[in-house]
Amino acid sequence: MTEISNSAMWIYRLVAVMIILAAILHFANREPDATTTLLAHEFNASDEDYASATSMVEQSVEDASKRSDGLPESWLAQEFEAMALHRRAQLTGSFDDIRAADKILADARAKAPQGSGPLLTSAMVAFSAHRNPEAQTHLDAANSVAVRPRRLDRAEAAGLQGDLALYRGEYAEARSQYDRAHELAPGPSIALRSANLEQRLGNFDGGLRILAQSVAQFPDMSPRLGAVLLLSAGGMELKRGDWENARALFEKAEQVFPGYWLALAHIAQLDAAEGDLENATRRYGKILAANNEPSVMQAYAAMLEANGQAEMAARLNGKAHEILEARANLSPEAYADHMLDAAIGNGDVEQALKFARINHQARPYGDAKVGMARAYNLAGRYADAIDTLREVEESGWRSTEQYLALAESCEALGIQSCARKAKRQAQNFNSMAFNSGSGLLAFGNH
Repeated sequence: MTEISNSAMWIYRLVAVMIILAAILHFANREPDATTTLLAHEFNASDEDYASATSMVEQSVEDASKRSDGLPESWLAQEFEAMALHRRAQLTGSFDDIRAADKILADARAKAPQGSGPLLTSAMVAFSAHRNPEAQTHLDAANSVAVRPRRLDRAEAAGLQGDLALYRGEYAEARSQYDRAHELAPGPSIALRSANLEQRLGNFDGGLRILAQSVAQFPDMSPRLGAVLLLSAGGMELKRGDWENARALFEKAEQVFPGYWLALAHIAQLDAAEGDLENATRRYGKILAANNEPSVMQAYAAMLEANGQAEMAARLNGKAHEILEARANLSPEAYADHMLDAAIGNGDVEQALKFARINHQARPYGDAKVGMARAYNLAGRYADAIDTLREVEESGWRSTEQYLALAESCEALGIQSCARKAKRQAQNFNSMAFNSGSGLLAFGNH
């Protein structure tokens, strides 16, 4: 009996060793995950940083403006000027540049012969201003011109068509258009769009894989584009609660494109969320010393208020609100979501509903519907909020915010089973959903 027992014991041990060896071999041969790949990637060596990129784009704007002034009847010269302004706006976040580009393009379209003109550029600028129906009109006109556009322009048009579909809540159509754009002219910008769609539908691993494949396929992307890609990847990690990976990606973005204010803002918010007030203050202060960006003011103010500095927080919030209100008066669609957040923070039901409706009318996709539900909750219209959030869930959209809003609605109506389920969903989706620092995250987390 003892011999049989000893033999059985040796067999069990042998099987256990084989299982352990198999596991070791499996993990040794497994490809690294996408985030590890992105962090290990050596981006194209370059002396370009945010300051030099800003200087270059400012020179481009100046040159294009001089050319346009010298050719007052040329709509094409005006288009080049508008494109230069749009590029600078994408880099710096300048609202004034978008407004100026929009005005120049309106004049250029008036000069252009019927069936021609800066149609694709007009669609891009209108989209940047969140005037999506107008962007669709320009894009339809661009797609119907008699002269067949260049392959790159057709790819950009397909990518923009995908963007517009996404913001209409037509996610399958968005994916189809992004695939078409990739077939026409694959590149990092299309990869970013496809990855964004995947993470919006809760597929973080899929989104990160797309970005990791992109850096391998396009190793010569510019430092700025590399930084944007890394910030996108970090945002995905942030949304699912992996703050360590998010920070690593944000810091690599700042390393790849030094001085980039948006990368600094992403890092500063994590400093704040993790209680490193000294570094958060230093980074937010550095950004605001060069750029009166209201979103940064609001993030900094939230940190100050959470740490007992209510007076300074109020001053910053007041300044941010003044800037945003002025912009919203000129371009309500572009700033409706910002004004909605401010209204909810202030408990202003009327303003919350107003800006939630403006945002949803312009872009009836998942995030805007969640914003509508949050406004309904503030107004005590909890049943309407639940109906809206069910629509979001059925569409395939996934976010921490939708589950938190649903939990609030259900609790208010006394539907405890629904509230408990929504909280579990929020926790499962984002492991840091209920961390006290989460309320200080403002960039890449929405």
